[in-house]
Amino acid sequence: MNRTLLLLLLPLSLAACGSAPAGQPDLNASSVSIGVDVGDSGDTATVTRTTIPATDTTPATVTYATTPGEGTRFVFTSRPGSHAAYITGFRILTTTVNGKVTSTTTYDSGQKLNTYVQSGYYCTRVRVSLPDNQSSCVLYGAGVDPDAFPNNGAPSNPVTLNFSDNLIAAAKAQNASQSQTTSIQFYGMDSIGHPVTINADNVQSSVTFVGN
Repeated sequence: MNRTLLLLLLPLSLAACGSAPAGQPDLNASSVSIGVDVGDSGDTATVTRTTIPATDTTPATVTYATTPGEGTRFVFTSRPGSHAAYITGFRILTTTVNGKVTSTTTYDSGQKLNTYVQSGYYCTRVRVSLPDNQSSCVLYGAGVDPDAFPNNGAPSNPVTLNFSDNLIAAAKAQNASQSQTTSIQFYGMDSIGHPVTINADNVQSSVTFVGN
């Protein structure tokens, strides 16, 4: 299931940066606007239980085989006029397992990320460098891109997180399928040093249990 979520942050005052040159966008009182596409259809693991019946000489045995899920892919895209940003980590906001809320305490995952989100501007120099998408148009100062104008930024490199692995032990213990809904918050800094947060809600993961 692919879903696109959009976060609009409050306007950021950039007065300290000075005015843009003639013909360039004025960045004063601009805002950061970054969307995230959530592809969670592949975050489904499978646990297969096999029972080998007892014989006259051996007791019955039970084995479990696990096929891990592919994880959930998060791809970030700046909206027109947005600053570039680096996503550096994420927090778990809430977790619901099998329809029951198991955690509403926000905690940092501790996993470090380094994902660049290109700014929401188009210019020839950056466009010809795609799909590298590790640079953005220069809007003012040295090396300015004179043809820059607001446009959707290029999609970031994907961030893949696996939540279904956390359900495998419960599936084995209960001999039953498991499902989880997770709300997370990515965080980082924009290109002028302001904090950025991007929420992704209702991220689905599961374990399918099969066996005898």
